[in-house]
Amino acid sequence: MTLRARRLRVSESQAKSPPPDQAQRDKALDPARSILVRAPAGSGKTTLLAERFLRLLAEVDEPGQVVAITFTNAAAAEMRNRILDELRKDDPSPLARRALEHSQRLGWNLLDLPAQLRISTIDSFCRDLALQQPLISGFGGSLEIAEQPTEIYRRAARCTLEEIGNADSPVGPAAETL
Repeated sequence: MTLRARRLRVSESQAKSPPPDQAQRDKALDPARSILVRAPAGSGKTTLLAERFLRLLAEVDEPGQVVAITFTNAAAAEMRNRILDELRKDDPSPLARRALEHSQRLGWNLLDLPAQLRISTIDSFCRDLALQQPLISGFGGSLEIAEQPTEIYRRAARCTLEEIGNADSPVGPAAETL
């Protein structure tokens, strides 16, 4: 056997062996669980989350019931693209095929209306929540995500510190403890 053939054979056997965290990956696909994925770059987080998203799409009544939250706009866009690319393939994966069949049964038209997929950043998710409850949140107008929030953080910290010792404040004792 040539050296090249041996390398190819080793490479093929490595490609077929499951990753050491396969049990955790399998648990992450369980629709009965909520999950948080934390791993180094290049470890397959986005692939795992896209698979989970597809798995959940095949089980819900509305696509908006599945929510994926990331840290960056780039990560949200990458995840959305991977999910849509898988759904658009001529030969989609079993998870994507089940999601497509479910979508067709319920008339979602995911490929024509991909905005139904709720994949966002933490900031935009929180903004959406605040907009849904304008009276409770105290925000009656529009909300914007600050690209440079340092001054806003300082102001919030100052306001919190001003509550210390304020007997009339409902958050005074908590601010003091903090």
